[in-house]
Amino acid sequence: MDRRRATLAALAALGAALAGLGAVLMVTRVVSADGTVGALLAGAGALSAGLSAFGLLGHRRRGPDVPTAPSESETDRPESNALETAEKRLASAVEAMISAIELYDGQDRLVLHNARFVHLYASAAKEIAKGAGYADVLRAAVEAGTIEQAIPDPETWLARDIARHRAGDNERSERKIGDAWLQVRSHRLPDGGRLVIHNDVTVLHDTAERAEAQSQLLMATFNAMVQAIIVLDADLRMRACNNRLIELFDLPRELTVPGTPVEAIARHNIQRGWMDIPGDDLEDKVTRRMALYEARRYHREEVTAEDGLTIEIQVQPDDAGGLVVIYTDISERREAERSLLKAKEEAEVANHAKSQFLASMTHELRTPLNAIIGFAEVLREELYGPLGAKQYGDFANDIHQGGQHLLSMINDILDLSKIEAGRRDLAYEDVDLSALVEAVVRMVRQRASEAGVRLERILPDSLPPLHAEDKAVRQMLINLLSNAIKFTPKGGHVRISAGHRPEDGGTHWLTVEDTGIGMKPEDIPVALAPFRQIDSAHARRYQGTGLGLPLVESLIELHGGSLTIASTPGEGTSITLTFPADRGAGQKRDE
Repeated sequence: MDRRRATLAALAALGAALAGLGAVLMVTRVVSADGTVGALLAGAGALSAGLSAFGLLGHRRRGPDVPTAPSESETDRPESNALETAEKRLASAVEAMISAIELYDGQDRLVLHNARFVHLYASAAKEIAKGAGYADVLRAAVEAGTIEQAIPDPETWLARDIARHRAGDNERSERKIGDAWLQVRSHRLPDGGRLVIHNDVTVLHDTAERAEAQSQLLMATFNAMVQAIIVLDADLRMRACNNRLIELFDLPRELTVPGTPVEAIARHNIQRGWMDIPGDDLEDKVTRRMALYEARRYHREEVTAEDGLTIEIQVQPDDAGGLVVIYTDISERREAERSLLKAKEEAEVANHAKSQFLASMTHELRTPLNAIIGFAEVLREELYGPLGAKQYGDFANDIHQGGQHLLSMINDILDLSKIEAGRRDLAYEDVDLSALVEAVVRMVRQRASEAGVRLERILPDSLPPLHAEDKAVRQMLINLLSNAIKFTPKGGHVRISAGHRPEDGGTHWLTVEDTGIGMKPEDIPVALAPFRQIDSAHARRYQGTGLGLPLVESLIELHGGSLTIASTPGEGTSITLTFPADRGAGQKRDE
């Protein structure tokens, strides 16, 4: 009889606990010989952690003042069979649970448990087997080092957990056993016993840990940003801010607490002169600033503090009705821009002065130089009679050639300085490219013959006129052909070609190709820089100022065209001049 009563008591205790967790049950009545009426309630019990189990619930005793008559079902089913069935159902229900279950009676003795509990607390197997009390079972597990949280201070942890168990107020606690995290809840039962449920929350705990790690990473990134950032909710209260914001505006601690109105922060910043906001007084300025936030639209502006600090402010609305406000200190950027602009202006002034100086000097040099060239030519040709010794004629020829070379250099410098100074105007006309190419080829043919370089030209049968300055185009071709002949070894060839591209709107092009020494890609910018020459042993054999290509590039750009260079060391160079489409004869012109 005692075993039967214990079984019914266990059923009642477990049933009451599971019923408190929201079980859905079916009722079967059981009546004992002494008038005890039990209700076996079987159903799918849903534990609070979402775990399914087959539950057995219910126990009550009718008092002697409540008469009862056995029903037909009660008399037909012997009590012993009902209890045996109840025990089996109870065992099945408890074992089916994936949560660890331990049930204690009113004297805190272990009367029921499942295999999951034994598996977790294997270190307390002896205490479990003999039905020891909660404190004894727990102490055995703690002394074996099973529970990670108890290791630093076992006695303190035991005292706290035993007190929680005895209170039986359903308070949750967590403990780690091996790799498993358990949420433990102790339920007080009507008969004074305790039902302890251990739910495995390892997945939830790991997810929470990962979320916390991610949150810490995001916060570390947030605080490491050079921009000062504040995030506001829909009520314009602070949700979060980073350390840079606190540093930038020297915010006191009370203004960095989540929930702080942005109005208080704006007032603090304006009051201390860190934001130069238009307005009559402090409150007017704060009102204007709040109106900007309340508009909840994207906004960007720059403000200057009293100490000269320049801050860029970006206000960006978010999907939740709040705002993200980003403050960027751009003081160094603005100072660099001012310095760069000042340096640019100074460089332009200096360059203009240089161009003016060169223009004046070259003009002053050309007059006496022309006289020197003229007198040398008179002496070389012996216009006023023989000079006597042959050496005098050689000297006069050297003077004439040197003067011509110097005059050519001065003319190049003068032209380049005029272009840089903006004083070189083009005299446009319709240029017959074919005739101009023929004329330039005749001019340099002797020089090519003396250098042993074959000169070729490829021209179409019909070429539309080019609207350009004849003198400038002629000068560009002479410079390009002279360079090509100069840097092409004996036996090589130089080719000049021209064409027209109707498909590009009528662009004209001129190309000079040679089989000379060529250039490396990194040498091309050097060749295009004024007064610079490529450091080549072959190039150093020839005189020159390094103004030929820069002058060509300046003149083609003055026409609105472009110069392109393709070169390979040891194979040669190809330079193309492209004139824009609106330079064709008969087309629209803006000169």
